[in-house]
Amino acid sequence: MRILIPLSLLWLAGCSSDYSFSSNLDPKNFETYFAPGQVQLVEHIPSNAERLGLVEGYSCQASSRDPIPQTADARTELRKAAAELGANAVRIQHCAELEPNTDGCLASIACYGEAAVLSQ
Repeated sequence: MRILIPLSLLWLAGCSSDYSFSSNLDPKNFETYFAPGQVQLVEHIPSNAERLGLVEGYSCQASSRDPIPQTADARTELRKAAAELGANAVRIQHCAELEPNTDGCLASIACYGEAAVLSQ
């Protein structure tokens, strides 16, 4: 019994080098992964803000096994699109449920808005 425990630990330690860990959080993607959090939702865009253009975000249910589309997911995609333009704010103009089978989705929600850079 005294030898069994140390031998088991040595065996486990020897196997630990065969274990690999992978993650979808690639260090190169940290900026884009957290980008939506850097874009605030605003009720209106001030006149002194730099307007960057219109953006859109979608939530799609591609198959019956996928979760139903959520407005929150479409809004997150909208904020991600605004961040890609360099915006720090977005005003959501409208979110709507799209017709079934739009762009290959059984059900989908789209959000549209205007991206802007607010002065700090």
